[in-house]
Amino acid sequence: MADNPLMVPVRQVLDARGFKKKGPYGIYRKPLSPGVHAWVGMNARSDPGSLTLSPTVGVRHEEVERWVSLLRDRNPKDSTAPTVSTGLMNLLPEGRAWPHWVLARGEDQQNAQTWELFGQDIDQYAMPWMQERDTGERLVEPLRRNEGLDTSRLALPVLLWILGDPAGAREAVERGRSAKIVGGMVVDYGAYAERLLAEIDAHPDGPVE
Repeated sequence: MADNPLMVPVRQVLDARGFKKKGPYGIYRKPLSPGVHAWVGMNARSDPGSLTLSPTVGVRHEEVERWVSLLRDRNPKDSTAPTVSTGLMNLLPEGRAWPHWVLARGEDQQNAQTWELFGQDIDQYAMPWMQERDTGERLVEPLRRNEGLDTSRLALPVLLWILGDPAGAREAVERGRSAKIVGGMVVDYGAYAERLLAEIDAHPDGPVE
């Protein structure tokens, strides 16, 4: 998809809004607050002669994601995922016709209008949603609502620990043991939980670098 010429304008559209491409997988980020990034993932369905965009928008808390990687015995440098996310289409007002962003080969004028609409939708609907989640404190409730999808149970206790709430972090760890997860990331949650609890016991006021 990244090599499809229909996708070329995405970089200009997002660059104009302060987003920078991160890695080779269609991920764009921009700072919201220290250690927290707005996040856009450019997904699309390819059909003969056309692309239908299905972007994901989110917020990434860098320290949370670093610890989630470490506790899973993964290299944090390989981590690109958002901490919370949703489909951009979920943020659009009711009544918008679907599909929302279709690009067609040879339809330059229509495609330019589609990219303009996409940029406006980022401005009007994605950015307010992301700005409401622009600090660790403001990410707690979204994670409790499972806006982190299958990784909410990994991120929430880490975030609470980082925020200096060891009791809340321990409670979230235990709640995560009974969470029903269908699909998503394969995780040995028992091992993850024990590693995190050991860190909390050793450093109850939060991580020590």
